Amino acid sequence: MPISDKILLQHIEDLLQEYLPNDLRIEKTEDQTRLTIGETRIWIEYNEDFEEEILIGVEHRGRRHLGTQNDLVNTFFNLLTKRIRICRSFKGTFCFYETLDIELSDNRFYEFWSTGGFSIYFWKTTTVQIEFWEPYIINPAFERRILDLKIAMR
Repeated sequence: MPISDKILLQHIEDLLQEYLPNDLRIEKTEDQTRLTIGETRIWIEYNEDFEEEILIGVEHRGRRHLGTQNDLVNTFFNLLTKRIRICRSFKGTFCFYETLDIELSDNRFYEFWSTGGFSIYFWKTTTVQIEFWEPYIINPAFERRILDLKIAMR
């Protein structure tokens, strides 16, 4: 029997407190909880009724975009355990397009999100800036616990 979102998110919070005790910032309000990982832009946020309000990020990616609990867990923990590539496209000094990709394996990337817009500086040369974030946590015990969580979700 699958576990509820509330129990799932409590397991995620407990797991992060166990493996990242000094890097986890927990902000709770009357109806909302936000877990932020250190000085990164990685976070998970949810409201107390747990309906369509589970967001993970670097940017907002809501539960309705992620699909199943398994997709949510995979995406959130991939942000922590996989290498991240950020590509920014510029016209002059204006950034008009940005992507954040998660490396699945040997230089195979999955696009987590992208932003874009029209550049009014169309005549300027386009330059691309690529930045990599190394995995935030590399710990086989942590990854085993994530697998255990996925099994519990079945």
